[in-house]
Amino acid sequence: VAQFSTGILAHFSISIYRDDDYCGEVPEIVREMQTVLNSIIEKAPKYKGNTLYRFTKAGDKTDFDIGDIYQPLHSLTATTEDWEQNRSDVYVIKTLPEDETKAHSLYLIHNHGNETQVNFLRGTSFEITDIEPLEGTEYKRIYMSEIRQ
Repeated sequence: VAQFSTGILAHFSISIYRDDDYCGEVPEIVREMQTVLNSIIEKAPKYKGNTLYRFTKAGDKTDFDIGDIYQPLHSLTATTEDWEQNRSDVYVIKTLPEDETKAHSLYLIHNHGNETQVNFLRGTSFEITDIEPLEGTEYKRIYMSEIRQ
């Protein structure tokens, strides 16, 4: 199971797992794959810190207002590292305490090139708490807090 799990997780950024990449109904096989991926993420240890980062990619939502509730249509991937780069918008995510968070430390079961990958279970919601421009760039830091469910 571990080889199967890490093989799937290595391809997590493929858009097949994102509901927002389908124009109509999401195929049943994709729904099943999403369920399996969520199950795999749940098996990883819960994240023990309190801040995570996501450096946005094409397709990531970035047009928020403070107070918005954001529930991605996929499992949100983040990192424990603030790379302090100015090449994209950045989600700065305050997580719930370990016993409540939906964030799981995948890097503790499969460390791919010293990445510190943490994934939130599909269906996790976040509240936008602040938005700050990244000085000297067109980008911004989007602060959000994981919501209790």
